[in-house]
Amino acid sequence: MSGFPDYEQILDDLVALIQAQVPELKYVAKNMPDHQRHSANMPGCDVTIAGIIPDLIGQNNYWTQIVIEADIGVEDLSGWDEAATIRQTILRKLHRAIQTNPHFSANIETAVVGPVEFERVQDEKQGLNVASAVAQIYVYAYADM
Repeated sequence: MSGFPDYEQILDDLVALIQAQVPELKYVAKNMPDHQRHSANMPGCDVTIAGIIPDLIGQNNYWTQIVIEADIGVEDLSGWDEAATIRQTILRKLHRAIQTNPHFSANIETAVVGPVEFERVQDEKQGLNVASAVAQIYVYAYADM
């Protein structure tokens, strides 16, 4: 491959990996539109590119760091603890999928899971218990300029 990595293909390949390795997720998509973020699609995962950082190694060779965010949402009617437990299971399986498949797309040198931010929403009147997490995935890809 010549030029920059195919970012859309990398996202497609990551979505396919997550779908195959994390069966607890009902819905996995890249760049999920807001109208698809609802309880019918939970537990769900939205995969988006958060940043691209090209690094010059030599005069013609570049390594590109791609920061991908995997936004996981879990809703459980029985309580927040149950939603958080499911969220933790999904995160553990996501981490394991990346750890065991660091070359999940063409020209990827490696991929690692970075920091994870957690959030929760609880509305007892509506019976809403949502546990969410945003995991950053650092992907290092080769680009021949």
